[in-house]
Amino acid sequence: MSKYVVFSDSKMKGRIQLFRYLMICLFNLVLNYILLKIAVENFHIYPVIAQILTISIVVLFSYVAQRNFSFKASPEEEITE
Repeated sequence: MSKYVVFSDSKMKGRIQLFRYLMICLFNLVLNYILLKIAVENFHIYPVIAQILTISIVVLFSYVAQRNFSFKASPEEEITE
């Protein structure tokens, strides 16, 4: 769905995009867990505040990773723009 709504410039095959998308999603789950664990246990931040901060970081990372990795337009496509 993101391919057609947000990142419509990419001409990469759908199965490659799906694989990359799933890799980023799994990485985001791990990143969320690690950041939340560090924030609560090491920095003693209240869990709700830590989750808000963690979500903000993971959402930003996810957008950048999806734009530049999963749904990246090929270099020849970028030249024609």
